[in-house]
Amino acid sequence: MIKRLSYLGLTALVALSSCSNDSDSKGEPDVKPNQGSAALQITREGEKTISVANKLSFKLLESAVSENAEAAHVCLSPVSVLEILDAIANGSDAVGQQKILSELDLSGVSGLADLNQLCTEFTNKLGKLDSEVTFAESNSLWVTPGYKVNTNYEKFYADMKGVVVDDAPYGVEGMVNINRFVESKTNGMITDFLKYPLDESNTAVLLNAGYFKGNWVAPFEKSHSFSGSFNNADGTKCNVTYMKATGSLRCAESDDYVMVNIPFGSDVYSMSFILPKDSLSNAIPTNEEWEALAKTLSYEEIDLELPKFSVAYSADDMLSHFSGLNNITCPGILAASPAMSINRVLHSAKVSIDEQGCEAAGATLGGSLTIGGTPVQPEPLHFNRPFTFVISEKTTGALIFIGHIKGF
Repeated sequence: MIKRLSYLGLTALVALSSCSNDSDSKGEPDVKPNQGSAALQITREGEKTISVANKLSFKLLESAVSENAEAAHVCLSPVSVLEILDAIANGSDAVGQQKILSELDLSGVSGLADLNQLCTEFTNKLGKLDSEVTFAESNSLWVTPGYKVNTNYEKFYADMKGVVVDDAPYGVEGMVNINRFVESKTNGMITDFLKYPLDESNTAVLLNAGYFKGNWVAPFEKSHSFSGSFNNADGTKCNVTYMKATGSLRCAESDDYVMVNIPFGSDVYSMSFILPKDSLSNAIPTNEEWEALAKTLSYEEIDLELPKFSVAYSADDMLSHFSGLNNITCPGILAASPAMSINRVLHSAKVSIDEQGCEAAGATLGGSLTIGGTPVQPEPLHFNRPFTFVISEKTTGALIFIGHIKGF
C-alpha cells in the first residue's frame, strides 16, 4: 500500500491572535485583530469534548518531554493537533476512525459529530473572540494534480476546515511551496518547516498552520527587567533576562504547585505559568491539577519575576505519542486506489514572550491586572527554575498552547 503522510505545522508566540478561515490558500495570514466578535456555541457534549482534548494536551506534553529527555523545552498547540486528528478521522475507515475516537475518549458517530462541531467552532470563531488579539488558523489539503478528492470529503473540508490546494507536495518544489505557505501563515515565525523533500508516494498531505499574537493587558516595565540566573533541570545554571512586576496579580496555589495567570487583550485569552513548590522538581501538572488551579484563581500581592523567552520545538512524528494510531487507512480522502494511509504527523511550534506580550497568548477570569504597584509585603514568585505554561480561552477553558521549560 502506498503511504502518504499527514503533516501538521503551527506557531505560538508571546501575544494573542484571532482565527480566520482561509479562502485563499496562498494569501498572507490575517495578522490584524478581527474587529468583530463571535461567541462560541459549545454544547454540553462540546464541553465534554474540550475536557477530553485538554486531558490529551497534558498527556502529549508529558509524553513529548519524556521522549525528548535532552530537550530544554517543549511547546505544542493542542488545537492544531485536534484539527489534524479530526481531519484524519473524517477520511478514515471505520477501524481507523474508532482508533482516533478511542484515543480521544470519544466513541461512535456521536463522538465524531461532537468533535466536528467543536473543531468547526474553533476554526470559525476562536480568532473573533477578542478584537485586540490576533489568531489566524489555516487548514489545507495538498493534492497532486491528476488525483481527485473524494466528493464527500471535499465538501466536508470546504464546509468545516479550509481549502484544497492543487499542488504536488513532494519533491524540492513541493517542499519549497509548503515551506513558503507555512512561513506566510505563521507571519514568518516558522521558516523551514520541511527539512527535506517528500518522496513521490506523498500524493496528498494535510496541513494546519497557525499564528497567535497578543499584548498583555498591562505590559511589564522594560526598565525593571534585569539579568539573573536560571536553574536548569540538569543542574546547570544560565543567565536570562527577567521581567519584573510587583502588584496585585491573579494567582492560585495547591499542595504541589503555585500559578500566576496573566491576561491578554480584552481578557478573553490568558497565559498561566505553573511552578512546582518543590524547588528540585521538574514535574508537569496533570490536567486535573491544572483545572483545580484555574478554578481557584484570586488576586494576590506578589513580587513576580518571569523570564523572557523564545522557544521552538519540532517533532518528526506526533503519532508516536499515541498507542494505536499507526498506519490509519483513509479511503474517504482521495477518490483513488490504493487508499491514502496516514503514518506520520510532523509538528513545529514556537512561543515567545517579552514585556509587551506573547505570540501565543491567553485568558483571565474577570477583573483588571495591576502591574508595577507598591503593595505591602508582596509574596515572592520567581520563575527561576523549570516551569509549565498554558495559553487558554476563558469561556471554555480550551488550551490553545501548552509547553514546559526545563532550561535555556
